[in-house]
Amino acid sequence: MKQQISYKNFFIKYGTFMSVLLVLFFLMIYSIVVSRKSWSKNLCYTIERFLNEKDSNSWVLSSQLHIKNPFVMNAAAFDARNNKDGEMYKAVILRVQTFYGPMAGVFIVDKNNNVEFVGYPSLHGVISEQIKIDNSNKRIDYWKNKIPEIIK
Repeated sequence: MKQQISYKNFFIKYGTFMSVLLVLFFLMIYSIVVSRKSWSKNLCYTIERFLNEKDSNSWVLSSQLHIKNPFVMNAAAFDARNNKDGEMYKAVILRVQTFYGPMAGVFIVDKNNNVEFVGYPSLHGVISEQIKIDNSNKRIDYWKNKIPEIIK
């Protein structure tokens, strides 16, 4: 005995399934769009706090720069003002592969595209200084050469 498929029931179940998927998809997109501003604000605050720990409260970060590069998933850049010399810089945070795994590294770029590595915000104290003074780190040198190209 052959069982007959009801097209009406099939399309009702299919429509219900697709509408649930569509609602979940739009909820996910909505949550990403809503959280983007708070993510950017907190990232700016973290970088500013880290720079001020290193240089006695002389940095003020403002707007986030739009990076038109595929590295946008691994990097963020902000306008930064150094209150000591009054100059404008760009503060860049990006994922750097280290011997200990990927870490967020902070770089400062001046108006002449000279890049200075500041350090890793997730590390503090002696460990941070020990890793930062490793002059043989080719990955840091690579990013120092690549950052002006990324943020242009």
